[in-house]
Amino acid sequence: MIRVRQPETRRLDLPGGDWLLVKKHLNTGEERSALSRHVKPTRPGETPVLDFENTGLTVATEYLLDWNIVGLDGHPLVIRDRPYEFRLAALRQLDPEDSALIVRTIEAHAEAMKVERDAEKNSRAGATASSATSVSVA
Repeated sequence: MIRVRQPETRRLDLPGGDWLLVKKHLNTGEERSALSRHVKPTRPGETPVLDFENTGLTVATEYLLDWNIVGLDGHPLVIRDRPYEFRLAALRQLDPEDSALIVRTIEAHAEAMKVERDAEKNSRAGATASSATSVSVA
């Protein structure tokens, strides 16, 4: 059965009382958008080149919706309802270890959601399927 997922969110807790609000799942467009950002723009016929500046950050940024991270001024770094480029810039301005923690946390979440989706698929596959066609009694 092919399905459209209901958009859902999850709160992921970080050490020290910080938290992230992320998408539970990415849809196809979000997933492809994140993956396409791993490659630098090229012209037709050119060999694609990985964009190492954004590798790791692209998928995390696509999942990330909000957080309670504060800036140097003590005020929240507001990212909610901001475009992808803004959220990416916010991640890039963090301390490298903190940014890496956020990326690892979101990657672990993405992997857990993949395991959950696989389990859903397996449970649906084990169900008794009805025939796609009906037999007519003639």
